[in-house]
Amino acid sequence: LPRGGSEDFVGQAPAPRIAAFLDSLADEGVSGVALVARGSDVILRTGFGWADREAQSPNTVTTVFDIGSIAKTITAAAVFQLEAQGKLQTDAPLSRYLEAVPADKHDVSVLQLLNHGSGLENYLADSDFELLDREQAVKRSLGLALRWSPGEKRDGYSNAGYALLAAIVESASGMSFRNYVRAAVLEPLGMQRTGWFCDSALPPQHYATGYTGSKRAGNPCCWRLTWALMGGGGMVASVDDLYLLMQAVVRGPFFSDEARNAMHTAPAGRYTAGLQWRREATGAWLQKGGSALGFTGLMRYHPRRDVHVIFLLNSWIAPYDNRVHIDLVAPRLSQLALEDM
Repeated sequence: LPRGGSEDFVGQAPAPRIAAFLDSLADEGVSGVALVARGSDVILRTGFGWADREAQSPNTVTTVFDIGSIAKTITAAAVFQLEAQGKLQTDAPLSRYLEAVPADKHDVSVLQLLNHGSGLENYLADSDFELLDREQAVKRSLGLALRWSPGEKRDGYSNAGYALLAAIVESASGMSFRNYVRAAVLEPLGMQRTGWFCDSALPPQHYATGYTGSKRAGNPCCWRLTWALMGGGGMVASVDDLYLLMQAVVRGPFFSDEARNAMHTAPAGRYTAGLQWRREATGAWLQKGGSALGFTGLMRYHPRRDVHVIFLLNSWIAPYDNRVHIDLVAPRLSQLALEDM
């Protein structure tokens, strides 16, 4: 099975144990791309396995993947950019930006939507591809029952909440969600290989195809994007672009101190504003993962060691299925990254 050429490694000597682990994944039928870095020093970035098995085209660091819920970090970045511009307040109720908000959700704050503390149910649609426009998505999301009072818990993961955030971005910016995200987040960060399903800005040959076991799940270059996914998913990216995003989350002027604190802190529960804290024996990780239709991925940052581990996969294998990133790849890749760096 193919692996990206030696030009994909950075530095005089690639991390040999990490490279061997990626080779073993490819042998098992797990394919994708991976990047490991300490701060701004990229140690390894390479593709492994096939981007398209039928065409026998290999994954490379320029291949783009469905990033699933990692899109929520980009939505959070858009919200914080609006706040920096004085067009939005994250502590304000969503009723300031959306009309016809029911009484039980009138005081749900933008920040509570960001950190999954709104109490909203998770899903607003029957499937990721149900044809919904913005008005329908907002009406459905606002019509969902609350699982608990807003702010009572922060572990109530809600894709519906992120659809509302996408609508709030449009209301506050006066632009379409995609146009604002591209102008305020992707272009300033240099994320040139990030976009949406069926994005005309990305050539079809740059997209990976997703697989569930031996079954071809499809290719995001052909998938229709509706408001069933807007804000919470429906995006594609390269591993390099996600590294640029996480670098901005960790350091630099893109985020204000207040925004960075909101993205780094989970005082109750595990979700921050667009990210998640995970605590393991090796210390605390700031991370975001995603899984959808044959694709999985994860971006992690270890603050104590200033280590980034980012990977995107376009295959599921049994017995891990859509948890292959969490249960198979992340533990070993993270361990090797810390030990080798």
